[in-house]
Amino acid sequence: MFRLFQGFVDDEAGTTSIEYALIGTLVGVACIAAFQQFASATGVLFAVITGITTYL
Repeated sequence: MFRLFQGFVDDEAGTTSIEYALIGTLVGVACIAAFQQFASATGVLFAVITGITTYL
């Protein structure tokens, strides 16, 4: 039983895929945060442009 458990602990076959999944998740979260900031800035820009064109 101990050898079975030790073999399971020493096996590193799925380690790389887990690391890639974590990196992909972090990149996804960073993209979502960046897109939200961009959307907010774009909304302000359109509001300014709308205000400018209203007075022309």
